Amino acid sequence: MPLSHAQTLCEAARQPKRLEVFAGLGHNDLLSARERYVQVVKRWIGDQDGRATPGAGG
Repeated sequence: MPLSHAQTLCEAARQPKRLEVFAGLGHNDLLSARERYVQVVKRWIGDQDGRATPGAGG
């Protein structure tokens, strides 16, 4: 997805939201940024703090 599309979607989304940009990386470059990616995912999981309840129906 072009960065401009991601930025437009992020701007239109409701809070809470966060756009993480991995500058200079393409779709197949995840391994080169593995440590940062793992930290971003861990932070996202920690931020959930029970906001979503599985099976709550929407």
